[in-house]
Amino acid sequence: MNTYIGGFAVIFLGIILGVIYYPNPPLTANLKKWMKKGKYLTYKNFDIFYIDEKGNNPEGGAVICIHGFPTSSYDFSKILDGLKTKFDRIILFDMLGFGFTDKPSDHTYSIMEQADIAEVILEEVGVKQVHVLSHDYGDTVALELLARYNSHGGKDPEKIKMRSLCLTNGGVFPETNFPRPSQKLLAIPYLGSLISKLFFYRAFRRGTYDIWTK
Repeated sequence: MNTYIGGFAVIFLGIILGVIYYPNPPLTANLKKWMKKGKYLTYKNFDIFYIDEKGNNPEGGAVICIHGFPTSSYDFSKILDGLKTKFDRIILFDMLGFGFTDKPSDHTYSIMEQADIAEVILEEVGVKQVHVLSHDYGDTVALELLARYNSHGGKDPEKIKMRSLCLTNGGVFPETNFPRPSQKLLAIPYLGSLISKLFFYRAFRRGTYDIWTK
């Protein structure tokens, strides 16, 4: 009996280690092109990926696009050409823990820090007035930026001036926000890290499809 238990434990441990150290899938051609568009800046020793794209409307000003969970700036790839007709500059970035940006496992993530990163990127590219387009998790980051803007009323020349804000599909009101079971599991320390390794393409596609369409 003890032999069976020991054998089962070894097999189970092997599966767990295989899941944890299983290599990430290769990037698609489209993702490689997206990565080539961008640059990196350093924020608190973390590499933050961002894109500063030239638009076709000199009167439109700049817009910063803030993606949702659990994706990246690539969410906006299919509307980028449309954004170019509306704005002079389109700024996109991968928040800490997402996309091509660093993903520290022992870090305490916060909305305030993600908003700090957005401000650092805008400072890096020399933008002081900006429209904001956000989605999902990014809506909460955008609302933090709005709160900061409202605190100085646009009168502080050293602060970012928000020209407009568009929130899409976000859980702004807690009483109407119902996280998916997978999101609740991912929030559990240690278990969430393991579960994230179990995700595969079809499961991820099904989950993100629901996010965008429901």
